[in-house]
Amino acid sequence: MKFNFDGSLLGFILAVPVTFVLLGSGVWGQVVIVEPPQAIPGVLFAPVEAPSVEAPSVAAPSVAVPAEAAQFPEDLKTRAPKTLAEVKLLERRVQDLVEKVRPATVSIFGGTGVVVGEEGYILSAGHVTTEPGRRIRIRFPDGRRATAMTLGVNERYDTGLAKIVSDDDFPFLEMGTSSDLKQGQWCLAVGFPVSFSRSDEAPVRLGRILSNRSRSIVSDCTIMGGDSGGPLFDLDGKVIGINSRVSGSLNQNMHVPVDVFTRDWESLTKNEVRNKLGQLKPTRENRGFLGVSWSRGSMAPLIGRVVSGTAAETVGLKAGDLIFEIANRRTEEITDVMDRLSNFSAGDDVSLKVRRNDEELNFKVTLGKRP
Repeated sequence: MKFNFDGSLLGFILAVPVTFVLLGSGVWGQVVIVEPPQAIPGVLFAPVEAPSVEAPSVAAPSVAVPAEAAQFPEDLKTRAPKTLAEVKLLERRVQDLVEKVRPATVSIFGGTGVVVGEEGYILSAGHVTTEPGRRIRIRFPDGRRATAMTLGVNERYDTGLAKIVSDDDFPFLEMGTSSDLKQGQWCLAVGFPVSFSRSDEAPVRLGRILSNRSRSIVSDCTIMGGDSGGPLFDLDGKVIGINSRVSGSLNQNMHVPVDVFTRDWESLTKNEVRNKLGQLKPTRENRGFLGVSWSRGSMAPLIGRVVSGTAAETVGLKAGDLIFEIANRRTEEITDVMDRLSNFSAGDDVSLKVRRNDEELNFKVTLGKRP
């Protein structure tokens, strides 16, 4: 049975109905690849800007390397096969890699992660782990479950870290580097899409690097909801990125470069959270508390109730007030208010602008602690 995938963005057709490309498993077929052109219309490639950094010391699992893999041409990692023999070499290489990388790819409540190093650290996306201090359950492809704690997050780059805390043996992989990735280099994206059962093995998608910048890698490995936080691998089976988001095209998907994790490793392991401006955010325990609840049925930040004894009551906020500005930044929805307030600690003074009936009022609030 043969499946064709339109890869016109790269100027080649890839028909690989093996388990490592199809969003499923158990179907086999044949590979047909045509050499891509030198340039890709409509896609701009910037020079690699990622800093040169050393990855944390994490050891790769012991994996037997077949004799055929030892003959794999180094330059084939960055180009299309030219002969049937090279096609078979590439196919075998990817099959071997799937067996190596799948076991360490874990499912995390609607997202994905990958275990790196014997200490049990899990790389994921920041919007998957969300914040430090959460106790989560992860699931390995063989059905085993483990407990982990979420660590630091950097919202600017969408990096998230967790660590396994249950006393179990687990498979793990090695972090590579992303600064030297080249346009056209082969890569594998792994994840647990929401349209697939979490009890199934993680589908693996084969693709190419389209561009590599300091803040994001773009590939044509098709990803979707649920794949967030999943690993992007090179053909050596090293983690080179983490699935982050989909662009306007299915053929252009965004990944966090693994070098960002390496650079921010100390911050992430110390449970620090940084906002989209790169500024340090307070921890959940120290986060400032205003003391209001919102009016039901409205996305606008319309106060439904003021909590007794809180900062909001102290300054005179009332039910029916609409908060339209915090710290000189407009707030059009409830999520805007929550995002702004999350950047302040208890004891911080924050300016608010409120619309009450037809009147605009200014307040200066000293945020308290959540009761």
